[in-house]
Amino acid sequence: MLFRSADQGFINAQIEIGRAYYFGRGVVEDKNKAVNWFRKAAEQGSVQGELYLGLCYKYGDGVPMNADEAVKWLTQAANQNDASAQFELGCCYSEYGGIDYVKKNNVLAYKWLSLAKAQGKQGTIDGKMGMDALEYVSFYLSPEQKSEAQRLAADFVPEN
Repeated sequence: MLFRSADQGFINAQIEIGRAYYFGRGVVEDKNKAVNWFRKAAEQGSVQGELYLGLCYKYGDGVPMNADEAVKWLTQAANQNDASAQFELGCCYSEYGGIDYVKKNNVLAYKWLSLAKAQGKQGTIDGKMGMDALEYVSFYLSPEQKSEAQRLAADFVPEN
């Protein structure tokens, strides 16, 4: 029934099947199949599909690691005000903890991390244990850069 719904284009079913394959819940774990289902949902504008697909590209789960694709899909979800996508995107842009091959920009990192934190989503940047990600990035911003980042966050209007 779930597979039939997913094949008919129902986004929630596609996400659930993608998660099942990703985590091996009720099926044999298969990250490639998970990516296929996440992509189907993402291409229909699903925030969760965009988030999961972006994370798969960020970490190389089921697809080759690809920073451009990770940023593309995470940005789409972040622009729809998804706090997890905003946090992950902020970490990607962080000069001191981002992923390779993403142009580092601590102003954008601060923008996205502050938007995520405003929704209760916070954490540490990969490899920077013990310090909140927003505080960590903030430490490396000049007063002018921090002001610009705060303005960008204040001007943010979600797409949906």
